[in-house]
Amino acid sequence: MGMNKEFLVCLVCVVLIGAGWGGQVGWQRYQVAQKKQAAEKAAQVPLLKAREQMLAQIQQVKESRAGDDHVAAAGTSPAAAPTTAPGGNAAAGKPAAPTPAPEDVEMKDFLAHARLSSILLGSPKIVVINKKSYEEGEEVALPSGHRAKVSEIREDGVTLTREGRAYQLLAKR
Repeated sequence: MGMNKEFLVCLVCVVLIGAGWGGQVGWQRYQVAQKKQAAEKAAQVPLLKAREQMLAQIQQVKESRAGDDHVAAAGTSPAAAPTTAPGGNAAAGKPAAPTPAPEDVEMKDFLAHARLSSILLGSPKIVVINKKSYEEGEEVALPSGHRAKVSEIREDGVTLTREGRAYQLLAKR
């Protein structure tokens, strides 16, 4: 009983043809069924390729995030460097508080120099800013050490919020 479906259909067609039961109609139905099955298989190939490409992109983003976390944990980020303000003494072990820059100037400077290179609108939505990937709700590190939250990712750009104020970083076309 190791016969496959196609062999049985063919066998039925041969029996019908031999018995004189409109064998031509049976053979045409068989050919139509074969063409339909081939078309379904051909339609699945582009979908599978697109799915594989999307999974590869997601894997690359995850790998880049893992690399970013490793660098940050090693303490090589600029935010981890000790700072001294007037009156602070790093040699004596007294790091001074960082002097905050005005919020608007800092964010506008960041937005002017930031590079928004990719927007993936899948699930989850992912944006790549300055070669680092972020999802909605994650925080972007600013050069001063402060952080801005990725509040919304859209097709034309991303909205960053800091201290209750929203800033737009638009994709350049």
